[in-house]
Amino acid sequence: GNSLGLGACPCFRRMVQGPCLPKPHTVSVRVSLAREPTAEEQQLLSSSARSHIARHDAGPQQVTEFRAVNSPPLLLGEWLSGDSELAPLAEYEGVVVGATECGRQEFCFCSKFSCLLSNAW
Repeated sequence: GNSLGLGACPCFRRMVQGPCLPKPHTVSVRVSLAREPTAEEQQLLSSSARSHIARHDAGPQQVTEFRAVNSPPLLLGEWLSGDSELAPLAEYEGVVVGATECGRQEFCFCSKFSCLLSNAW
């Protein structure tokens, strides 16, 4: 699949704990990339991230206040070999209308390396 599509990349989810009123149900998605995306790939990634944020256990939800967030690159490394990469990081946020959860954070690794995050993440 496309290395910039979120479906082919391992993603980890952490639910935001309550109480969450009157906070909106904000979802953030961070994506580590294998390389800097072209302008066309950035548009594809933004569209994929918006769709990813809209996905919910109860079916697709409406997303408002969708925006890209400027993020510095992420240093990833494999500690046994010492190999490392400075992966560009794309970050997006949106408010999910009518969600029953307080919100969630997701981290997707589309780069050469990925982290193994705990269930508590």
